[in-house]
Amino acid sequence: MSTIRYSVVIPVFRGAGTLGELCDRLVATLSKLEGGFEIIFVDDGSRDESWQQIRRIAAREPRVLGLHLTRNFGQHNATLCGIRHARGELILTLDEDLQHPPEEIPKLIRQRAKSGSDVVYGIPEARRHSWWRRLGSRLVMLIPRLATGGRFDLSSFRIIRAPIAAEVAKSLRHDIVLDVYFSWISDRIESVRVEHHEAARGSSYSLFGLLRMLLSILYNYTVFPLRISTVLGGVISLVSLVLAAYYFIVKLVYGPSVEPGFSALIVSILFSTGVILLAIGMVSEYLARTFLHVIRKPQSVVRETTAEPQTMEPQDEER
Repeated sequence: MSTIRYSVVIPVFRGAGTLGELCDRLVATLSKLEGGFEIIFVDDGSRDESWQQIRRIAAREPRVLGLHLTRNFGQHNATLCGIRHARGELILTLDEDLQHPPEEIPKLIRQRAKSGSDVVYGIPEARRHSWWRRLGSRLVMLIPRLATGGRFDLSSFRIIRAPIAAEVAKSLRHDIVLDVYFSWISDRIESVRVEHHEAARGSSYSLFGLLRMLLSILYNYTVFPLRISTVLGGVISLVSLVLAAYYFIVKLVYGPSVEPGFSALIVSILFSTGVILLAIGMVSEYLARTFLHVIRKPQSVVRETTAEPQTMEPQDEER
């Protein structure tokens, strides 16, 4: 038995076809490093045979722990659930679809050791997505980048110091975005370029899913929508004053017989009404999310786990 140096946390959703290969490649990579390790698979309500596959892997590999959630809670919530069960000094997170090659893990480790950073992201040199997926990802990541002040893209392939992860794990909000929380806790965050492979299956995120995530980040971690409504209200008020002055001057010059155009009146009413409804909708979104937070909507619930993993020195496997 030894101290666990690395904990690898992997949220799983419809990943039955890739888990076996992923685990083998992780074990081969981590066995070359100094210190013990563990691999934590978190089944996020998969509808396929993912949990059965995780159980089979855990039965043959003592350093694997499986967590089975009661339903789909989302990638970030599932990752955070795995982080809470992690015992390593450094925590690695990556997807289960083999887009993040396990062989690239040493790059993250070396960069973190070199710079002493709290979080290091593995940013793909070239993303292997369709054009709409790349565009959607960049739009979704734009808000966290603005919120974090980061100068690089974000990724689910990262290495985190355990104390930083432990602080983030204290959060109980159901709609957490890990990357924003990391930036709130530490300013020692950087990135390193890594390879990016084709996914072994289709993306779990549809265009609608990416849009929903973008709106969630907007309303949960920024006040940008409220500022938009404030700016629109100011612009409309200014335009109204200008129009009032214009019609007043027209009345003085041409007399009271000249009336403003009916179409202009209708357009102005519809526009102002639309802006009011937009502002009400924005405020309602914030109220709804506050309500869900106050009533403690569950972040994640574990249905069952595999046997507790036993940690071994990598050299023991070779002997």
